[in-house]
Amino acid sequence: MSGWISVKDRLPPIRQHVLAYRLGKKAKDGPFFAMTCGNELRPWRYIDGDRCDITITHWHEIPAPPTE
Repeated sequence: MSGWISVKDRLPPIRQHVLAYRLGKKAKDGPFFAMTCGNELRPWRYIDGDRCDITITHWHEIPAPPTE
């Protein structure tokens, strides 16, 4: 298991910053930082608060930062 969770299985807690993934064919597709906002129609936002209208397929918890 890679740690990636399908949005079909569950979403992260509201306002938790996560690494989100969009499957696609363009170079700009792939992982980026996002959070859920509780809106049923558009559940995702970028971590700066802007609405995220792209289709996210998977998410991953952000690992803890290094301690040293």
